[in-house]
Amino acid sequence: MHKLTVIPALVLIVFSVGHSFVGKAFGAEIKILINQAGYDAQGPKEIWLQTDFPPGQIKTFKILQENNIVYQESWGPIIKIKPWKRWYRSGDFSHLCQPGKYRVRIEWQGEDGGSPPFLVDFHRITKLTAPLATQFFFIQRCGL
Repeated sequence: MHKLTVIPALVLIVFSVGHSFVGKAFGAEIKILINQAGYDAQGPKEIWLQTDFPPGQIKTFKILQENNIVYQESWGPIIKIKPWKRWYRSGDFSHLCQPGKYRVRIEWQGEDGGSPPFLVDFHRITKLTAPLATQFFFIQRCGL
């Protein structure tokens, strides 16, 4: 007879939150998707642009801190997900390692759009998730 051993694992899913603005032409939808939990200062940092049209004209994004541009970069390649009828572009800002409160800003057809504020800090994700992970293992082990 074989004994089945189950090893508990913590699966961390961090949802993104988007902020949209409507462009002038045809009521286009543009969203900037960020990690609402924030980012680790020394870790990878990625944002996503989501549109309901091919976003080839949106070439760059800016990271602002208190309305000052502290980082600017080009978006990655365009990805279309047909069933969703949406286009995506990723933006990497891993080189921004200074802790602080930031926002993403983009421009399209003369309009500015931005993300909600997010934090970059040392051990940001661990600080938010470690207490929950510890509680999960305690509850599982103690059978509460």
